[in-house]
Amino acid sequence: MRALIFSDDWRQNAHGRVNPNWASSRAHIKLIEEQNYNLFVYRMVALNLEEARHGQARQIAYSLDEIQEAGLAIDERGWWAVFRQALPSISTD
Repeated sequence: MRALIFSDDWRQNAHGRVNPNWASSRAHIKLIEEQNYNLFVYRMVALNLEEARHGQARQIAYSLDEIQEAGLAIDERGWWAVFRQALPSISTD
């Protein structure tokens, strides 16, 4: 299983505004790539699923007890977390 965690496409949002966190996120990816830092990920879920479907989610929920170490893979779409085992599913009820 893998999940897209970073993309150059995210430098700007749908309205053409620069994402202020993009450069910081890219710097963290470089630490993984160039200095052999470990990649740890956790699941984030939009609290309003309808907003999430339209890319407008403002509130997210996450659980730090589900942190997993992952590998890093790169392709033309971006940087991917590659999991050794599937993340547990989260109920959206």
